[in-house]
Amino acid sequence: MRRNTIGLAVLEMLESGYLLKLKKKWWFDKGECPVDVDSKVISQYGRLLAVNWKIVLFKKCTAEFTALANVKRETIRYFSRRERLEIRG
Repeated sequence: MRRNTIGLAVLEMLESGYLLKLKKKWWFDKGECPVDVDSKVISQYGRLLAVNWKIVLFKKCTAEFTALANVKRETIRYFSRRERLEIRG
């Protein structure tokens, strides 16, 4: 039922020429970016993006260093317990 409704709608758009108009608009009438785009606005967005990436990189490095510190601490704790057990045993 649903498939027939969609098929009929597409057929109707094809017969009316609407699909050809859309094809021409999307594939052949390619618009260009306006020339009067303010480069200052673009550079502000670029700076903002760079700052965001620096923050993400800083947080990632901080998380990795924290994880390494935890691994080191747990390793030291494990071997110190092991040595104590061997001395007692």
